[in-house]
Amino acid sequence: MRKTKIAVCFWVLILGSFALGGRSHAQVGGPPIGSWRGDFPDGSWLTLMCQGNGNCMYAPSGAPQPVVGTSSWQQTSPAGGILTITYRTGGFVNHLYYSITWVNAKTIVLSDPSFRVTMTRQN
Repeated sequence: MRKTKIAVCFWVLILGSFALGGRSHAQVGGPPIGSWRGDFPDGSWLTLMCQGNGNCMYAPSGAPQPVVGTSSWQQTSPAGGILTITYRTGGFVNHLYYSITWVNAKTIVLSDPSFRVTMTRQN
């Protein structure tokens, strides 16, 4: 009887993982590799581009030029983490820190203490 319960629990876990989408780490939960765009209610927008080699660009609308640098990823949960963008300006090394939460393979939420925006993958 005990072996039967263990077997049933095992199959429930296996089938449950498939029912939840069987998402791979590369699709959901890892760094946001690709090109992303988020639109704010006031009409402004934000573009984020992250490459697999660590190169990164962060471009809010209205900025005189995009921030270009390198990115690093710190996983904080199965569905997200902290994206750090390191860039140089005026002879100084600067860092931007953003919380990324995966909604699905084509949608992330990017936030920091002052704003939050839902971003979609651009093809």
